[in-house]
Amino acid sequence: MSVESVTHKSPVQSLVGYETVDADGHTVLGSYDWWKPYLEKKYWEWAPKPVLEPNQEGNVLCEGRLYKLPMPYPGTNEKSSLGGLMTPGGWQLDDLSSVSVAEGRKAGGANPEDRLEAMDADEVSIAYLYPSELLSLPWAVLSASFAMALARAYNDWLKDYCSTNPHRLRGAAIIPQQDLVLALEEMKRVRKIGLQTIMLRPNLIGGITFQHKNYEPIWAAAQDMDMGIAVHEGFGVEMPTIGWDRTQNWMQAHALQHPAEHMAACMVLITGGVFQRYPKLRMAFLENGAGWAPFWLDHMDEHYEKWHRFYPGLDEKPSLFFKRQCYLGVEPDYGLIPHLVEFGLGHTLVFSTDFPHFDAIYPGSVATMANRDDMTDELKRQVLRDNALRLYGVKK
Repeated sequence: MSVESVTHKSPVQSLVGYETVDADGHTVLGSYDWWKPYLEKKYWEWAPKPVLEPNQEGNVLCEGRLYKLPMPYPGTNEKSSLGGLMTPGGWQLDDLSSVSVAEGRKAGGANPEDRLEAMDADEVSIAYLYPSELLSLPWAVLSASFAMALARAYNDWLKDYCSTNPHRLRGAAIIPQQDLVLALEEMKRVRKIGLQTIMLRPNLIGGITFQHKNYEPIWAAAQDMDMGIAVHEGFGVEMPTIGWDRTQNWMQAHALQHPAEHMAACMVLITGGVFQRYPKLRMAFLENGAGWAPFWLDHMDEHYEKWHRFYPGLDEKPSLFFKRQCYLGVEPDYGLIPHLVEFGLGHTLVFSTDFPHFDAIYPGSVATMANRDDMTDELKRQVLRDNALRLYGVKK
């Protein structure tokens, strides 16, 4: 199907007059057995199945073992289906008891036509889509071969979903970080089928960080194939993350884990020389409370000035590499955007709706940013469009 032939080619653009790009939206799977047309049959017994006993919403039986939420999530119940995360159209965590599974999936855009209608209502022209239900599970499973099979199944589902309108719906593939040889294979495969970016979790998957030599082929391939990479933390089943040993509830964990994991990943990527070795590599840090960046870059610059002679392999200040090659997701009402701009990071900021998760502004995300009085029109265009296109390797 050609882009020109689809019904929902572009929404009304009354506010800004150009296509807007959501750099960080999320998919919703259409059913619990979404995997059947895509997952190799030998793994069907291992396929993820929700555990729906009372107070167990969000737990998953997968790979023959139970994967649990690390702590109870507020507002969960068996009707809401998606762990209480989906609150489009103004739903709140305490109203979800009356929301059926079908209603939640429809409002969240499990059907791509529903998603396009939601984008029209929000004046979002193009959405780059990351997982929801699979934001943690593929990285938590123990079998690398099953992680590969699950990633491949999701990526094929995602390609089919986006084929409804490939101009407006653009998927971010997932790869099995448990085995980076398999990950490289899947990365090359998804590039051939039209997915132009991959998502990585920043955590210790397999006990290694991004500066480990096993990641070198991933960085080289991303640079050679002109693929953007998005680092995206997520809540879901238990897996090693910064902060679970020091937090007692989801508010505490979310506040600490998302920025801390991105800060750690940013540090090892820069000071480990990854961006120096791969100067055309583009990487985004999404859904992470971007205000940490000025402090952290200044902090790393100070350490570079005092310590780099003891650790050769980095020829410039960390902030230079970040400003040259990195991007930060910001939501439309994020209060620290002027602070980020003052630090020289305006060209790194990408508009992120987080739709249809609980903190999304919907409808009205584009309007919220378009009507800000602390951003110039040129900056709004950069954040709402230009920066994301550059991140994802799209020619204007």
